[in-house]
Amino acid sequence: MRKRQFDGGIARIEDVEGYGMVSLRVSAETALRRARPQRGQACWEGETTTLWMSPDELLFLCPRAEVAGLLRDLAQDLAGVHHLAADVSSARALFDVRGRNALEVMAKLMPIDLSPQKFSPGRVRRSRIGQVAAAIWMQQDGALRVICFRSVADYVWDLMVDAARPGTEVGAF
Repeated sequence: MRKRQFDGGIARIEDVEGYGMVSLRVSAETALRRARPQRGQACWEGETTTLWMSPDELLFLCPRAEVAGLLRDLAQDLAGVHHLAADVSSARALFDVRGRNALEVMAKLMPIDLSPQKFSPGRVRRSRIGQVAAAIWMQQDGALRVICFRSVADYVWDLMVDAARPGTEVGAF
C-alpha cells in the first residue's frame, strides 16, 4: 500500500507506517514492568506509546520490528497471570492529523469534546468517526493520531480529507 498524504486543506493528514501494535488484556490491578497510563491517557517510553483503551485493555504502539520482543517481554513479565497479548498490527490503520485546525477537522467527525480545554497532549478517547469505531489521542507535539480498523481505513481517510478541504473552517476552536 502506498503512503497517502493530504496537505492541501486546513490540516495535513497522512498515513503512519512502520508501527506495530500489541493489544494487552489484563486486570487493571496487575503490576507491569513498563509505564501504565492512567484512565483516558497515553504515556510514552522511548519509541513505545501505551494507550489506555479500557479498564482491562492497553494498546502498545512500537516500531514494527519490536513487536515480537514486546510480546516476549509481556509473556515473561506476566507469567502465571491471566492475560491476553496479541499482535494486532495488521488489523489496524494509523493516521496523523496536524496543523492549526487539526482539532476542528476531527471534531466535525467525532461525537466527543475535542476542545483544547478538554483534549490536550496525552489524552486518549475511544469513539467513532462516521459509523466506525476509532480512537484518537494527542501526541506530545500536538499532532493528533487516529487509529481504526484497517478494513475501514479508506472510508476514514475519505471522511478526514473531506473535513479538511480548503474553505471548510468552522472556527470552533
